[in-house]
Amino acid sequence: MAAEALEQSVLESKDKDQLLAIAKALGVKASARTKKSEIIDQILESTGSVARANGSAAPSGNGDGPVATEPPAEWELAIGGDADE
Repeated sequence: MAAEALEQSVLESKDKDQLLAIAKALGVKASARTKKSEIIDQILESTGSVARANGSAAPSGNGDGPVATEPPAEWELAIGGDADE
């Protein structure tokens, strides 16, 4: 499964309050009245993983090879994501 699709599926599994916290940490303007799907789209756009109309994520990078695994972002640590510590 592509990293972008995994990222989108992970976001979709989170509740709206968690998404709002992620959006706030990324500097994305979203309110409690914003639809969950719109918050997810804004988060993906801000991280460079723009969602396509059919629901799959657009490929990012230049396609020259595998995408490196990154450590958890600050917002992931702040909401308790990837608690391997």
